[in-house]
Amino acid sequence: MLKLGVTKKLFSRGWFIFGVLVTAPFSDAGTTIAAISDIGGGIAIFGQYPSPYSGGGQFGVASWTTSQTYTKVSISVSIGLFGSASSYHGAAYLTTSIGPGTTTAIASTTFAGSNPSPQAVQLFSGLTLGPGTYYLTLAGLDAEPVSGGTVGYVWAGANPNAATFRSSQAPGVTIGHQMGTTTNLSSGCGQACINPSFPPASIFDPNLFSVPYLQFSVYSAGTDSVLPQLLDGAGWTTLFSIINTDTVPVTFSFQFWGDGGTAFPFPILNGPPGVLTATLAPGASYFAQSPGTSSVLQQGWAVATSSGKIGVTAILQFSIGSPRDSLGSETSTSSGDSILIPFDNTQGKVTAIAVANTNATQSLTVSMQFATESGGQSNTSIVLPPLAHQAVVVPAINQAVAGSRGSIHFTAPSPDISVMGLEFTSAGAFTSLGAFQ
Repeated sequence: MLKLGVTKKLFSRGWFIFGVLVTAPFSDAGTTIAAISDIGGGIAIFGQYPSPYSGGGQFGVASWTTSQTYTKVSISVSIGLFGSASSYHGAAYLTTSIGPGTTTAIASTTFAGSNPSPQAVQLFSGLTLGPGTYYLTLAGLDAEPVSGGTVGYVWAGANPNAATFRSSQAPGVTIGHQMGTTTNLSSGCGQACINPSFPPASIFDPNLFSVPYLQFSVYSAGTDSVLPQLLDGAGWTTLFSIINTDTVPVTFSFQFWGDGGTAFPFPILNGPPGVLTATLAPGASYFAQSPGTSSVLQQGWAVATSSGKIGVTAILQFSIGSPRDSLGSETSTSSGDSILIPFDNTQGKVTAIAVANTNATQSLTVSMQFATESGGQSNTSIVLPPLAHQAVVVPAINQAVAGSRGSIHFTAPSPDISVMGLEFTSAGAFTSLGAFQ
């Protein structure tokens, strides 16, 4: 929780920033890069007042420094109203510097809402952040009237009674000092301290806070959570389960892709096709499934992005009231460039594989090396366009392994493939196979 520029005035309306979360969309395999938690309170972000006033805290900034590169980074902030405010309207900037002379941002956005209690708002996603120091500046955009009266510190948030905070960071990462703008700096710049046209160029007071007031987390898994095979229709259904494994509320969103790499309106029971998103409290779960009512088989794959740590499972079920009825599960994983799965085409069984290219701009040649239990080796490959997907039974792409069993080693020139396997019996029942990186 962050408190920026909290003054001795009572504000008739306004909004609070309760916490900032800096993440890479991830599964449980990721790494917490930096975090501050268990802070009580929040910050008041004020807009552009009609006239200067002493002690204002219009803008606030938090920062972190890292010595390595993180990809597919998301940044979210928890925001809610306070007092008699009916809405909030703000802007966020991600920069590599602050203060006069700062002229450009890596990313910037505006946001608005009217939720009375704190909710996670995703500001940025899909960022690649290399070694360096990063500053997140938050600014109000609405003119806020001020009424008389005084208050002490205004507290809000998940843990208003917290007297201490906890911080953690990975090796090579440092959490920076939190700062805010104020019009009564000792430098005497007054309202000139505030740069309303580009808030990161304002003069921030390094002595405004004695302790951190921003609860945030920097998290990376390098890639999104991928489900490389989804099925619906012709007796098939897919059941999704999503669990928030983080300590803060997490918003997730799925993107579905078809075999050719185009957006896929995967059917969702009691929901619009191709839309699966929600916000979960810590430890909460969410379930959804495809209807399975179509006589036509539809298949594709999905990627789940999120503002915090989640676990995602898909259960593939075939059910027509026959001995073939069965199910298998897949747990979302990060994509990679080297993946192994077992295969077994003996005693009437056959292995099917599904491969997805998670790269949005580059085609990939996926090489497959087959090693049988008797020591035989053979190779083949497929080419997948950006975001494309292919599902096939193994003997159809490599006749050399028909009637044998062993392992398949999938490799690609970049860490952008995701693979799963299904093992079918001679009666048509199936189970899922593990994939190993």
